[in-house]
Amino acid sequence: MEKIIIEIEKDGTIKGFADEVPNFISVKEIERKRVSRIVPKNLPLRIAFVIIRSLVSDNSKIANWTRNWKCNWIVVIGKKQYGPFKNRTKAIEFEKEIIRKTWR
Repeated sequence: MEKIIIEIEKDGTIKGFADEVPNFISVKEIERKRVSRIVPKNLPLRIAFVIIRSLVSDNSKIANWTRNWKCNWIVVIGKKQYGPFKNRTKAIEFEKEIIRKTWR
């Protein structure tokens, strides 16, 4: 079973990844903030990825197709790039690990 980590601040603010916040937590107001990007390392693929993803919703079949491209991926946080990673799943695991360290 995958470990889920959420942080609850003294003011009641919950920090976590959208795909990990449990459904049983009732939240009145959600502020989503993108702090990183996971994109293909190959520049032409990256350009195609960014263009396609800007045109479709995150829940679309096309967005899901782009997430499964067989290529090397990089994690971009601020001006720093990490990777390459052989698959997007490994990039996401790394991304979450890095971001959680900034919460502390």
